[in-house]
Amino acid sequence: MRGSIAQGFQPYYLSINTPLPVSWKSFDARRINEQQADLLWVLSSEKNCKGFHIEKMAEGEKEFKTIAFISTIAENGMSDVETQYTYKDTRFNNTRTLYRIRQEDIDGKINYSETRMVLGSGSTDVKMEVWPIPAHTTLNIMLNGLGKNSNVLILDMSGKLIKKLPVQNQDKVEVSGLASGMYVVQLEDNKSISQKIIVQ
Repeated sequence: MRGSIAQGFQPYYLSINTPLPVSWKSFDARRINEQQADLLWVLSSEKNCKGFHIEKMAEGEKEFKTIAFISTIAENGMSDVETQYTYKDTRFNNTRTLYRIRQEDIDGKINYSETRMVLGSGSTDVKMEVWPIPAHTTLNIMLNGLGKNSNVLILDMSGKLIKKLPVQNQDKVEVSGLASGMYVVQLEDNKSISQKIIVQ
């Protein structure tokens, strides 16, 4: 596990709550093998940050548990530049597992990342990438590991369905008719696969 200044890491996920002790830029979790899952998160800035609790919940469990704590690398918990952190879970049990980061500031306040799912080796691991963010007229959606045609849902931040669109492994979606704001793109067959987008 380590922390470093991020170099060229592309943002996939955006935080919607401001102001916060940290500004989340991205959080990714992926299976490396049957015993290990790697976590990577990038912050745009940190304010009064103490550190990060790594939490996970495996299939069949009813609540998250803390498996590690990583202290901030920002001097005095303050940073106006991107910071990058990684954690290797070497006790991954090769089953569907949820991960999230619980950030704690110096005053004890907390802020959660989005939740990411890592599948076991017996599952089809589908990854979704959406760009550009923000989008103006069209949105590119790439689904790696899907293996079939499916539908994506575009939801507003209240969860209301705005659009339902068929997609293959990679498609372009027209968004010029949407009102400016933040939305969620979600795979209909697996609602845990989702990503926030901004339309301008």
